[in-house]
Amino acid sequence: MTETEQKNQVESLYSAAVKELYGLAFYTVLDIKAAEALTAGAFSDTFRILSDKADLEAFRIKAASCLYRSMKRTSKNPGYASGDSPAHQRRENQLDLPGEKRNRTVVFLSKLSLCERFLLLLFCSDRFSSVQISQILCLLRFLVQKKLRGILQKAAFPGPSGPSFPI
Repeated sequence: MTETEQKNQVESLYSAAVKELYGLAFYTVLDIKAAEALTAGAFSDTFRILSDKADLEAFRIKAASCLYRSMKRTSKNPGYASGDSPAHQRRENQLDLPGEKRNRTVVFLSKLSLCERFLLLLFCSDRFSSVQISQILCLLRFLVQKKLRGILQKAAFPGPSGPSFPI
């Protein structure tokens, strides 16, 4: 493999990782501009911090961790829109889903806290394992598993009882 081919391959892998990171940011904050800013910040921080740029899995984990910390800092700002605000209600039109499914998804996601949304998206959308999620969120693995079970039970059965999910 020539150096140019190798460089193109690495660029395409990083491009896919950035798209995944943007999707995670967007579906967590439900705002295009905020997601773009958060993704750019997380990507640049991760690229600066990591010494081994060839380890894509380490990059994904560190980038998600940087994104999470940035989102938590942003959510503490007084100008941050909560799930009940009119700005948040207008954001549902930005989701790239069919009408009825989009409405159910937005309603469900808006009922979750930022941490719960992020955790659910890491697990379901980006297919991170509970071990990887514990690294990203800096939580013990059993706490991640407990939180995931609770969120998945909320998703499947909005009532107080529901089946147990293996994680």
